[in-house]
This record gives sequence, C-alpha cells and structure tokens, in this order.
Amino acid sequence: METRQLAVINKKEISILQSISVTQVVRHVIQAVSFLLMPGLFILALGSFKGIWQAILSGSFTWTAMGAHLLTLLAIIPITALWGRFFCGYLCAFGGMQELVSYIGKKLNVPKVKITPEADRIMRKIKYGVLAVLFVLWTFSISYEYISPWSAFGQYSNYNGWSDLTGWISVGGQLLIAVVLFSLVVERGFCRYFCPLEGVFSLISRGRFFKVKNNGRCVSCSKCDSECPMGVNVSAEAGGAIPGGSVNSSECIDCFRCVDKCGAKALYTSPREAVAGSAAAIAIAGIYQVGAITVNSPISGISGLTAASQGQYIDGSYEGSAQGYRGAVKVRVKVSGGRITSIDVESYSDDDEFFNRAKNTVINEIISGQTTDVQTVSGATFSSRGIIQAVANALGVTPSQTEEYETLPNEHGGRSHDFGGSNNGGERKKPGSSNNGGSSEKGGCKKKGRTGSSNDSSSDRKGNSNADSKPSTNQNAAQSAALDFKDGTYSGTGQGRNGSIEVTVKVKKGKVSSVTVESSQEDSQYMNRAKDTVIGEIIDSQSLNVSTVSGATMSSNGIIDAVANALGIEYTNANSQLGGKGQHRGH
Repeated sequence: METRQLAVINKKEISILQSISVTQVVRHVIQAVSFLLMPGLFILALGSFKGIWQAILSGSFTWTAMGAHLLTLLAIIPITALWGRFFCGYLCAFGGMQELVSYIGKKLNVPKVKITPEADRIMRKIKYGVLAVLFVLWTFSISYEYISPWSAFGQYSNYNGWSDLTGWISVGGQLLIAVVLFSLVVERGFCRYFCPLEGVFSLISRGRFFKVKNNGRCVSCSKCDSECPMGVNVSAEAGGAIPGGSVNSSECIDCFRCVDKCGAKALYTSPREAVAGSAAAIAIAGIYQVGAITVNSPISGISGLTAASQGQYIDGSYEGSAQGYRGAVKVRVKVSGGRITSIDVESYSDDDEFFNRAKNTVINEIISGQTTDVQTVSGATFSSRGIIQAVANALGVTPSQTEEYETLPNEHGGRSHDFGGSNNGGERKKPGSSNNGGSSEKGGCKKKGRTGSSNDSSSDRKGNSNADSKPSTNQNAAQSAALDFKDGTYSGTGQGRNGSIEVTVKVKKGKVSSVTVESSQEDSQYMNRAKDTVIGEIIDSQSLNVSTVSGATMSSNGIIDAVANALGIEYTNANSQLGGKGQHRGH
C-alpha cells in the first residue's frame, strides 16, 4: 500500500517537474528583474523616439545631445529587427504586469472575453492610430504625461511612488486602472491593441530570422493558440500538419509558451537560436545599463564651455530645491566671474534611469546657455523640470519659457507672467544688470500701468492679498505691481523673425477672451504652426508664461511680444538674442 502511494506521489512530482519549463522560468526571472530595476524602460524607449523626432524637426539634432536616445534605440531596434520582439516578451515591465494580472485573473476564475477574429483584426490597427497621434503631439510639442497610463505605471511601480496616491485620480491613473481591468479578461490586451511601441515593433520585426518552426506533427489540439499571450493563431501560422512551416506573425513576442505547451512536440526552436535570443534580451538590458552609466558620469570640465566674459550673476555658492517626479531635487550652484560655473545635485528622490538621463543634458544646457530656460529631456520630463526649477530657485530666477513649466506644481513660488498676478522672481544679478523679474536670457515681463486700469493693487489671480507675503530673499529681487485689466479691445505689435506681428486682444470680465493676429510678415508655415498653439495657451492659462512651439520659436516669441504690448506688459523679446532680423523693441 505504501509502495503504491509513493509511486503515485513520484508520478505527480515527475508530472510537475515536466510541466515546468526552463525557458519560462528564465523569462519570468528576467521579467521580475526588469520590473524591479528598469520599470521605466518602456517610457524611456518611447521618449527616445520622441526626443529624436523633435530634434530633427527643430533642426537641433546633434550626436552628442541625442546620445542617450540613440543608445537606447540602438539597444532595441537592431535586435528586434534581426531576432524578434524579445524586448516585449522579456524586458518590458508594462507587458509583464499585464501577464501577471491575467494569471491572477485565471486563478480567480475571472471569465475571459472572447474577441472574434474580425473584431481582433480591426482592433489591432488601433495601436497604429495611437502611434500616429503621438507623432502629432510630438510635432507640436503638446504634453500628454498627465494622461499617460505608462507614466502612472512608472510612478507606482516603485515603492516610493505610493507615498502620493493622487496620481490614481488623474486621467493617466484612471487609464492605468482600465489597462489592469482589461488585462483580467484579455491577456496583454493593451499590448495587442493600444501599445504604440507594439506598432513600431510589429513593423520592424516582420523580416526577423528567429522564428518558431513546425515539424508537421500537429494534432490540431489548439493548445498553442490558447497559450499565446498575444492572441496569435499559432497553429494556422505554423501550417498545422504540414512540415516546414513557421510562425511569421509580427505579433509574436518570442515567449515560447506555444512551444512549451505543445504536447505533440510539433513546434520547436533551435537551442542555439534560443540561446542567442535570450542573449539578445540580456544584451538590450546590458546596453541600456551602459547608457545609464554613461549619462550618470560626472559633469567635469563643463565650466570650460563658458566664455571668459563677465556674466550677469553675483559670485557665490547657492543652494536651491524644487519638486521632481517623486520628491525634492536639491542642487548647489556656483557662480564665478558673474557666470554659472558648476551645478551639483545634492540629493533627489526620482528613479535613477529617469534622473540620470535628465541630469547631464539639462545641466550642460543651463551652463552653456547661462539660463534656466532650456528644454526638458524627452522621457524624463519631470526630472528635467525638477532640476531646472531647483537651479532657478538657487539663482532666484523664474524660468519664463521652460517647456510646459506652468503645468508642474512648484513649491517655491508662482509663475512670473500671470495676468493680474504678482511677480516675485528676482535674479541674483550684478548691480546694474537688467532685472525684470524673469530670466533675461529668453524673456521677462513686468506689468505697466494702462489708462483706466488699476495698478496699485497687490492681489494675485485668486484674489488673495500679497500684503503679508514674505519678502524675497533673493538679491536684487524685483516685484511688479498687479494689473487689473479693463474690459475692451486692445491692439499691439511684436517682433517676429521677419518683421512686426500685429494682434488684437479682447478682454472680457477682466480676462483675455480672444487674440487675433491682424497682420504678420512671418512665413506662413511657421506662423500657422505657432499661432493656434501659443494663443490657445495664453487664453487657457491667462498667462504669458507659455511654451514656444518647437520649429517656430521666433514666431511664437513675436506673438507673445505683441500680446504683452497690447496689454501694457513690459516684456523682453527673446528674438533679439535668437537672431531675428528686426531689432529688439522695448515696450
């Protein structure tokens, strides 16, 4: 009796051992490590496409500036084109999360949704539409971080991210919840139908060399079809009982679950190819880590990029802090000979892969340009903003046109160009330097009196008195009186690239209700690109502190200049520094 029981136990143990696939164990280990160490790899890959695309459009592409982006894509695209989508099957934490959720749903007996072949065929095209929309947003520099589910995933895939739960009520957080729920009923549903990177990888992996092959032993059990996390009709792809076929679908993510579950052993892969494929997946991670190390290298010798001429800042060492993605970013800024000579990051709470990507690029640009009005790094926008604002806080400046600046919570003060708001931003400048309450590199503004308007009030946009506010501790700080706009129609002119831009601004109930461009000497292709975006942002934010449009910077500056002139706001037009044909015009 005991012998029979032992025999039964041994058979069960053997069955369990036989059901365990070494390939799946290795794959899940890699997925777990990727989730813990590189949860943002998906975002960084997508941000690399964005960064390179925008650099090409704006004509600012350089191998040095785009090094991190190029290295990331170099780690992914060639391997995907040659070997297949190991990135998706092994390294993407966002995809691994969906598989885990689907597995939990299966254990909880959550019923799966069966999607008809026709609906599946149509829905798989959605991801290409999402990819196209992203390219449009990138082209016009429109922010989407707050509605991005993968940005929310990047926050909550880290333990520290759970200290702030407000992200779940954002659009991105709600979409992430929808992705999780969808994964319960459709395995990797987001990957199949909505993932923009899936669209890219589907296109470039069609001619891959590494494929799952068929030896003709198929018994039509369809286990391979039900096991595929991407919903590929594996049996039909491989040719069924006809030997010599292979799975050619570009949706295949090389997970090999179909091979492991094929009882008839009709599907197979060459061990040599499988090893090479696994090595490819590890290579992607390795190159990525090399890229992170490269970006994280010390910023030595950057001070040599500065000119020997005397700068505008007061010599000294200053500390500043600002809000990053997960917490405060603290920096120390040294000024010598009136110029920023070094910027050291004292502490930060952001994830290393994002912060390291942002740090050197942003600091390099700030020191090279001697201004905090620099572009953020694609794929590391929030960390970039934290660094920029921390440096600005140390120097006592307010970034006037930093990309999407006004959408980021700022614990150190408000915006400098709000209509009706106060301007507390001074600069640590030398005596005699121009100080309009904003950075002089790209533009600052100060409100002036206008006939019929009150400028002896010190109330902010929300109507709160500033009388009891703490005085600025910044050296040479300047504060502008608030301006209450009278209803009416005002005309103004500004300096664009080729000449003057004339606008009409209508004010209703104390707020700017419309801005109309009456005439312009700008090239239409640039003016049209700048016009709708800049005017829309001015009206929406009731502020002149808006982003310029990439590829149409001078036209954007001219529009802002004209609106400032119409409203009686003193504004420093950056076009005089960017090389516009016309001379700088004061107001």
